Formats: sequence, structure tokens, C-alpha cells
Amino acid sequence: MAGGPKPVVESAIMEATREALAEEGYRELSFETVATGCEYDEGTLDRYYDDTTHLVASFLEYESDRFAELVMLAPEEPHLRLRVLLEALVGLDTLDADGLLEPYLELYVQALRDERIQASLDSLHSVMYDSLVETIEAGVEVGCFDPVDPDLAASAIFSVHEAALRQEALGNDSARLRDALDQFVLADIRSA
Repeated sequence: MAGGPKPVVESAIMEATREALAEEGYRELSFETVATGCEYDEGTLDRYYDDTTHLVASFLEYESDRFAELVMLAPEEPHLRLRVLLEALVGLDTLDADGLLEPYLELYVQALRDERIQASLDSLHSVMYDSLVETIEAGVEVGCFDPVDPDLAASAIFSVHEAALRQEALGNDSARLRDALDQFVLADIRSA
């Protein structure tokens, strides 16, 4: 494939992919369903993506970029930035509102079989995880967080994120997980 789509084309395709994943799930995703959701035809999709797996891998990279933008727009103060990250990671409101909880679980399963999906999910997770580590490090450095191991704290937070994702996708409330995170992990981070 020679080069990717222009940013405006890519954005339209990725947003249509988001909608198609929410409506159809990963297993039923096709160029046809994505093309129906944007002003570009299947031929355009075929020109830029080898298959739906390539399209979904590109979508996950797009999501990584969106998360990185969220972090860049978050307040600089570590305690406020951490709150924004926690809402995005543990609140899951955006994924739930977009109907992407179940499709994300499908992608986790597909990642076991497909290296492209695995690599793209790993990249998304790295962006999320690294953002947590950097935020906690900054908070420790300026004294708004107690001295904790930022990597260990980020691991605990990210584990709650993944558990909350599973709970919500299965129709269970993840509020108790968020409460446990607040009481047992965040309480150790915050300075008194």
C-alpha cells in the first residue's frame, strides 16, 4: 500500500469504523458497513487497507492518537491530570456511550490470533500506561502525591481499567472497582 489516506479522509473512515464496530461488532465488520457510514466507497477503503483486520489495527492506532490528545489537553497539574486519566480509563463512559465495550472485548480475543491487532492494542495500552506513569511521577516530583512507585501505581490503575472494561461489557456495574481503586490505590498516592 502506498501511503495512507489524507487526515480528513482517515478521520472520516475511522469515525465510520467506530460506528460500524459499535453496531456490528468486530466479527461482522466489513468495508461495506464502514463505507455506509462515511462518504467514501469500498474502493477507497480497499485502496488504503488490506482487509478489515488492517482497518481495525489502524482504528486502534487512531484511538491511541486520540488518547494522546486527551492527555495533551488535560490540565498540567498532576492531581487534575490524573483525574482526567482515571475518568477515561476507569469511568468507561465514552466507550459505553459509543457502544464499544463489547467490540473491545472482541478485539482482545482477536488479538490472541492476530499479531496486527495485538500490536495495535499493545500500542494503545502503552500510550495509556505511560501517561499514568508520567502523571504519577510528576505528582511525586512536585509533592502533590506521596512518594510511591509510579510504575506499580500505574499497574494497579491499569488492572482496574481492564477489570472495569470486562465488568461493564458483561452488563455489570464497575462502581465497586472504582471505589476500591479510590480507597486502596489512590489513597496511597495522594498527599495528606
